Amino acid sequence: MTKNKIDEAIAAISKLNETEIAWMAGRLEGEGTFGIDNRSAKKYKVSTCPGSPYLAISMVDAISMVDAISMVDEDVINKFAKMVNKNSFSPKRATKRKKQVYTVNIGDRPTLTILLPKIFPYLGLRRQAQVQACLDALEARRNWLAEGGSSEMAKIGPRSKKKGS
Repeated sequence: MTKNKIDEAIAAISKLNETEIAWMAGRLEGEGTFGIDNRSAKKYKVSTCPGSPYLAISMVDAISMVDAISMVDEDVINKFAKMVNKNSFSPKRATKRKKQVYTVNIGDRPTLTILLPKIFPYLGLRRQAQVQACLDALEARRNWLAEGGSSEMAKIGPRSKKKGS
């Protein structure tokens, strides 16, 4: 993602009012996924880089004779995407029950740094714990970078790759 797109996402989130933030939190409470991407630990023999937090929201929508159902859910995901200046997408696959899935992913740290604290107070305890883990991962990465972690990993270079990679 380009710096300009990240700046646009941050600007869009900064303009949200409390009602919009609460609406987003409600969508995320019901349909969202908060997590930490630790793939670099699996990819490298030596990786000191903390995991990267992410947020995904998927709306499952029945494909039926009533177009309003699919239109409503697609509209909801598109509204969410617009609020965070991201694109939604619809994977080619459908669920076992022939339902279409619409998704928005947010994985860039600057956007998450702005968005997660705004929605935090509107979430239930379980989701707050997940968001807190993401916020902690963001802080760990800031500290890792400040302490020269990226430079240290660059010095290791190709030796850090796992065998067979």
